[in-house]
Amino acid sequence: MLNQTMVCRHGNSMARGRAVEAPQIVTAAEPNGVDAPYPLQTRFRARALPVLLAVMAALLGLAGWGGRAVIEDVFLDRARHSAEGLAGMAERVAPDAWRQVVHSDPRDGAPPAAASAALHALFTAALGDARFDKLKIYDANGWVL
Repeated sequence: MLNQTMVCRHGNSMARGRAVEAPQIVTAAEPNGVDAPYPLQTRFRARALPVLLAVMAALLGLAGWGGRAVIEDVFLDRARHSAEGLAGMAERVAPDAWRQVVHSDPRDGAPPAAASAALHALFTAALGDARFDKLKIYDANGWVL
């Protein structure tokens, strides 16, 4: 409910021969009234609201970055686990071919054709339904074998 406090302002009534202005009634509900409340809403909009919006934008950006990092970590962990499984299988099924391919130096050329063919047949049989287009084997230095 509006504050019913009324203030009466009088115009210039000092001259005797002139007409006196009618008094103006101003209520506290008017923004420029004598009893106007402290301008909290204006200051909130000017100072606090931009800060709150900036904090919300920063939190949203951090949440997006954190979510992306978590998804990437999960993907890389699954890929590492799958690669360890394939390497273990190759060591068990065709240890000589696996050793020749892993210990070959890519700067010297391709690994021996017989070893590559044996591992290709092994991985094709193991990953036939996994829908891999190609499989790359890297050495410890990051070179593709």
